[in-house]
Amino acid sequence: AVQDVKSDELAKVGSTTLTDALQGKVAGLTISDSSTGAGGSSKVVLRGNSSLVGNDAPLWVVDGVPYDTGVDTQNMQWGGMDRAGGAFDLNPEDIESVSVLKGPTAAALYGSSAGNGVIMVTTKKGGKNGQLGVTYSGKFTVSKVAYTLDEQNTYGQGINGVFSSESDLSWGPKMTGQSIPAWWDKTAQTTSDLVQKDVMKNFYRDGGVQSNSVSFQGGDKDNPFRITLSNDYTKGNVKYNSVTKTGFDFVGSFKMNKFMTFDLKADYTNTKGLNRQELGSYSTAYYLYTMPRNIQLKDLSNYKFNPTDLISGDYEHFNWYGPDATHQNPYFIMEQWKNKDVKNRLFGYAALNIAITPDLKLKVKQGMDIADTQYRYIYPYNDPVFTADYPESEMSKYTSKEMNSEFLLSYNKTFGDFQIGVSAGGNRMYNKIEGLWGKSGKIPVFGAH
Repeated sequence: AVQDVKSDELAKVGSTTLTDALQGKVAGLTISDSSTGAGGSSKVVLRGNSSLVGNDAPLWVVDGVPYDTGVDTQNMQWGGMDRAGGAFDLNPEDIESVSVLKGPTAAALYGSSAGNGVIMVTTKKGGKNGQLGVTYSGKFTVSKVAYTLDEQNTYGQGINGVFSSESDLSWGPKMTGQSIPAWWDKTAQTTSDLVQKDVMKNFYRDGGVQSNSVSFQGGDKDNPFRITLSNDYTKGNVKYNSVTKTGFDFVGSFKMNKFMTFDLKADYTNTKGLNRQELGSYSTAYYLYTMPRNIQLKDLSNYKFNPTDLISGDYEHFNWYGPDATHQNPYFIMEQWKNKDVKNRLFGYAALNIAITPDLKLKVKQGMDIADTQYRYIYPYNDPVFTADYPESEMSKYTSKEMNSEFLLSYNKTFGDFQIGVSAGGNRMYNKIEGLWGKSGKIPVFGAH
């Protein structure tokens, strides 16, 4: 079965990613967005789940060339980060149509790699009337914390109705504004026992996406071309978190003579992610939801560093309890767990079409998909939770390269009411992945400098 989605359908919603634009437009195609912050991944499943280990992703093909859409994620219960898959690199403004192949049709064309179906993307090719055209597209969206879990607003820190600064539960006395020891200085200061309402909405900021794309198309039917420049900026809902994507796309066709036509496509994408968030039980949301209801956000922010150590110039993790693996200060986390990833990707192809005779044609095509990604993690301050490791810096680099070489010889002849079609071809795929990783080990007084 084959189902097509045209560009006007993809543009109706104004989505900034192709996966979002496809949601609800193809029968049997399930797209699940993650809740992992700016630039998070989307799970795409066609024809339902087919693997117990989550290997349900369909094969993506762009202009006849396989396109790597593997998700870059290590998220699990105990931390990890999530980065969008390769489909995030596709600019919806460059898409002419999307064809979804299911069942034997997909397997017949692309073999075992298409066992979960195929998503075939056809990009726009340029003008045909000999005139130059310019197209601009701008989009802006805002994201806010809309829904949160219900929490009780009656009882503060403690257990069995009794306040205890050593308790991490919130079943102490009723919060009426009475004085209790301040968690940041339990011997000399007191604070009011009051509820911190709307914890999530006050901790997380408003985010959004700003997208700009300009295209130049021209040429005639024999020599069309199209150039696109694009930039997307995503502001995360967590402080310091953002993703910036810049793209350049060129596609053109050149008729060399009446026998030969040369096609060329080059698509370059640069994606920069800043301070992606830890997930699961190391996430800011986990620590916010599990702290007593009387802990105030302003106090967590003011006392994210141990005030005693600050006197001597040391910056160390400080929290209302602990800190330990299950009790960490979310404001300290934002200052401590700094990371940056930069991905450069070049995708494209060169194809030569030769009309040997009007009935006998040869097509030779070379496709490529090269991605280079660099990661850096910086933990600049002392942290009792990870005493042996921090402060430290960690860096890694991974490069993937896939080359597809193919040829197709086809013969088509019509005899009256009959037509004969014969074709023969071949494909050679070369795939290479390499990586490099290293870290500094503990660095003395990193944060102080």
